Amino acid sequence: GAAELSHILSGSLLTVQMNELIEIVILCFIVGVFHWIARKRFFGISRDRNEAEQMGWRVGLWDFLFYASFGLVITSSVRIAGVMLVFALLVVPPTAALLFSRKLKIRLIFGWIFGFIATILGVLMSLQFDFPVGPSIITVLLGALITSIPILALYNQKKKIRM
Repeated sequence: GAAELSHILSGSLLTVQMNELIEIVILCFIVGVFHWIARKRFFGISRDRNEAEQMGWRVGLWDFLFYASFGLVITSSVRIAGVMLVFALLVVPPTAALLFSRKLKIRLIFGWIFGFIATILGVLMSLQFDFPVGPSIITVLLGALITSIPILALYNQKKKIRM
């Protein structure tokens, strides 16, 4: 029981089988293409649900399609990476991006870079100190987020002084 709970929480990134990896890459590719094609609907509904309904969009259907496709990726990822890591990667990079920019495109790029660098550093920390991979990545993600808050505050304070 305890080992199964640990596996669900932390995952098994270093022991993932090639066929599992191929399956999730194909699934993510298909869902990514679907989200790219439907992005205008998804963003439109997110920005103004009432306007989307007035335009005749079937908002309930689009919500279902978004959450169903998103759920497929999440449940598949949890098998490999664990609940904690999947949700940390879903929450921490976008939170950091919100701190640094108001523009959607910049937030997206910043979040990807933030998550990628934190993941690489977490894996390296895991290998160096023989820690579990998932919790190591989460530690780096949260450490980077917490560290960025005072750095951003200092930057904003300097910016105010210049004005």
